[in-house]
Amino acid sequence: MKKRNLILTACMMGCLILGSYGSIEAAEKETTEVSQEAADGSEVIADETIAGWHIVVEEFRVDKSLENISVDLGYTGVETSDFKKEAEEGKVFCLVKLVMEKEGSKEVIDWEKMKLTDKEENEYARIEDAFLTDLGMMRMPGTSLNFGSNEGWIVFEINEGAEELTLSYPFEAEEFSKELTDEE
Repeated sequence: MKKRNLILTACMMGCLILGSYGSIEAAEKETTEVSQEAADGSEVIADETIAGWHIVVEEFRVDKSLENISVDLGYTGVETSDFKKEAEEGKVFCLVKLVMEKEGSKEVIDWEKMKLTDKEENEYARIEDAFLTDLGMMRMPGTSLNFGSNEGWIVFEINEGAEELTLSYPFEAEEFSKELTDEE
């Protein structure tokens, strides 16, 4: 009787594991399909797998000041606030929405290496952008990325009038580089 119960339990566990595998496989497929377009349904700017990281640049925008931007971006159910963030004199904010998923890479994403450059070869680093949460926006974690899937906005403060912006990240074996342009 004990042997029969043990076999029955083992069969049930096997079925649960196989059922879970099918659910995981379906979820992975769904994630891939969702990442082919931005949240608003428009085409993504970049969708690449490089150095074991799947990087999607969904959108970007340039603004002199940020206030209640979540309404402009289509976030619903977000409380509006009086929070306002102004760029320094002669500068503007460049916001970039990313989805980054680790797919077997040994490398960690270090934000100090992520750069934005313009056609005059000025180089910009991600600024401290914790204020995005005050605007009701989803912020990419500010710590190094080592695993999983991460999504959110990052901010650069760039020269006003900067053109031909390129987002880049130097991995050990190759470099991610994508010009930020509206594909309209």
